Amino acid sequence: MDTLTIHMRGDTSVTLAMLYYIDSTDEYFNWGGTIYPKVISQSICIVVDGIVVGGKHLDSLPIDKHAKIKEGIQRLPIIDISLYKGNDSNYYFILYGAALCCGMECPEYFGVFDSKGTLLYEVIAANNYQYDKHFKSFDDFCRCKGIDEKFPLKKRSFY
Repeated sequence: MDTLTIHMRGDTSVTLAMLYYIDSTDEYFNWGGTIYPKVISQSICIVVDGIVVGGKHLDSLPIDKHAKIKEGIQRLPIIDISLYKGNDSNYYFILYGAALCCGMECPEYFGVFDSKGTLLYEVIAANNYQYDKHFKSFDDFCRCKGIDEKFPLKKRSFY
């Protein structure tokens, strides 16, 4: 098991844990000399001022339980977390997941949490196809919050 943790300030952090196993004989997970691990499970824990305010074992994405179409975490693992500061002086944690396949139809996941652990935005999209009919682009969301997605304050990645 591996974990990624980003600390914002004081005792505020987000931690992503991934349980996986590597089967180097499986050619599907061997791409250009890099072996991608098979994900068994993932979980997220958000701590604000030393108190756990959010935690979830991730079986599928999107995290929102009301979503009609879901992708299994084994197919669409979260692979990095980033911390940003918006123009509104608020801090945001962004989770990014990708299907780790080769092609334009591979789904990607974006999930944005505020510094209190509230899920503000999430979407699964692939090649401009939205899995959600209420899709708002990630770029539009970032512009609205004043997040420059090219310049994270901190970023941690599994790969």
